[in-house]
Amino acid sequence: MATYAIFRHGSNANNQPRTETLCVAVVEATTRAKATAAAEAEESFSCYVNQHLEAIPWSRLNAEQREEADEVIRENYELLPAGAVSCLLCGADSTAEMPAYRAPNYLCESCR
Repeated sequence: MATYAIFRHGSNANNQPRTETLCVAVVEATTRAKATAAAEAEESFSCYVNQHLEAIPWSRLNAEQREEADEVIRENYELLPAGAVSCLLCGADSTAEMPAYRAPNYLCESCR
């Protein structure tokens, strides 16, 4: 599983005026196509005919994109406190807060 930031491309007066690209979701998936499909299934944003979605792996985000994706996480996803999630492999508790969508697949630093 990988984390993908979903960006909507295409300016539209109804949902994205004067902005060509906007991060609209962050999802966990095995492929870009599945990430895009998962984001569309969330139905937390609109996408018009002149717009399209792009899934970018978290590891490929530049600093500006990562900051935008972090803002989406803060605004749209429940944050679990440090220690609320255990590593799948060794059982160690998380050391920092994290979005709830990451909890089922959490791996601590030493197990990654």
